[in-house]
Amino acid sequence: MTPQKIQKRRTLRIILMTVGGSFLLLFIIIGIFASHDPAIQAQVRHDDSVAHISDSLEKVKTDSLKLAQKVIDDSINHEKQLNEKAERMVDQLPEAWELAKDAISDKLKAPASAKFPEYNIHFMKPFMGNSVLITSYVDAQNSFGALLRTKFVCVAKYNDKDEWELVSAQLDE
Repeated sequence: MTPQKIQKRRTLRIILMTVGGSFLLLFIIIGIFASHDPAIQAQVRHDDSVAHISDSLEKVKTDSLKLAQKVIDDSINHEKQLNEKAERMVDQLPEAWELAKDAISDKLKAPASAKFPEYNIHFMKPFMGNSVLITSYVDAQNSFGALLRTKFVCVAKYNDKDEWELVSAQLDE
């Protein structure tokens, strides 16, 4: 197998893994492999319009490869944007923690007595796309002045402005 054929097969595998199963790929496969099939080449040689068919096939192959490359590039750019957003989300998780602490403090009988653990990434669990489930505890006085440990659960969502907003906050009483 020639290096050119190996490269074409590698390119085809990359396209198949990236776009997978689309009619576009079927079109590309037919264009690439039909032009190299000896039976098809023999049949084309006997046709009166060999030059026209060959030119048309080459144009289809070229256009298909350009379109496939554009689809791949768009897919790579989209994935890059998603990765960048995910990095920003992770970098800003301590802000979600602070929002949760503020919301839970507001629900306590004695908010001034609240003592939360230090921020820990393990309190955060991915939840439904751009959201995070925050589970932790707070030590605070109840209405009788006794210090109690109470678990809580909050949900924070990363919005389109690249900021965390609190969706819900529940004390586990």
